[in-house]
Amino acid sequence: MPSSWVDLRHCDPAGLNSQGWRDVAVALKPAIDRSCEMDLVKTLRSVKEHDSALWLLHTQRDELVGAIVCNVLEFQSGYKVLLVQSCATAGANITWDNGREIIRHFEDVAVFSECDAVRIVGRKGWGRLLPDYTEVSRTFDKVVRKGH
Repeated sequence: MPSSWVDLRHCDPAGLNSQGWRDVAVALKPAIDRSCEMDLVKTLRSVKEHDSALWLLHTQRDELVGAIVCNVLEFQSGYKVLLVQSCATAGANITWDNGREIIRHFEDVAVFSECDAVRIVGRKGWGRLLPDYTEVSRTFDKVVRKGH
């Protein structure tokens, strides 16, 4: 678990009031805005319906400074992956060391969830933070519909 710089907590969506949901939306927005594949409203709905897990980053003063959304994917072969799909930590002052601490936490979550692997969807720069991860594929997109 991350040390004094920030506290990473699993969030039960039932425990969030309307202000809490607004705060989560503000925290997630930077990551969602950088992705053409994600939609803030649908991501929040997925968390509310327990299809996705929400983790929140808080300072020692209990200020919300980041949010992470992940899912467990199970393929037809039975192979299970913990997919970290949205990671917004702009306010958390992430360094290489505490960033790796967050990643190790999700590796523990994957083991607990009986997953075979952790998959992180992110920009190229994530590779510097993940030296013991293997880039297993590259994704090629061609937009064929305007506005997406």
